Amino acid sequence: MPRSDRSSIIRQVKVPLSYFTLAALIVEAVLGGLAFKLADKNLAYVAGAILTLYVLVVAAIAVFKPGVLSSETGTSMDNTFALGLAEEFYTALDGYYSNLSPDERAEAYEFLRKTIATSPHIQTPEQRKFCTIVVDTIVRKASLTHEGRTPGSSPQD
Repeated sequence: MPRSDRSSIIRQVKVPLSYFTLAALIVEAVLGGLAFKLADKNLAYVAGAILTLYVLVVAAIAVFKPGVLSSETGTSMDNTFALGLAEEFYTALDGYYSNLSPDERAEAYEFLRKTIATSPHIQTPEQRKFCTIVVDTIVRKASLTHEGRTPGSSPQD
């Protein structure tokens, strides 16, 4: 088998179920090779036991942790993480922004909001939700109104 074919097979293993399938194929190939070499009845029992164990492990995972067998795990962006990250952004930036006039501070936060909200790197609804949570938290922490001004400041001309 050419190396590029093996590499493409490995790249396809992205979720645990794909890993289990690849592992089953490898075990099947090894046992198949041994079956031709050894004409022993015990090998058939070992092969059956391994296959049964494999099926039981996958079934147990499917019952107790069904999300693990799909691409759902490892990709979800936790709202708690988004809120915490927004708190960190706000803390890091507000010290610098507090030296600005209220209008300049509001403009700086509005620029940050637009930059995050319109990022070309947002490709999925989950990423959009994550960015929205970050932006909304920063704007709320900065006490900005929807127009991008701090409460009590005059509208920009």
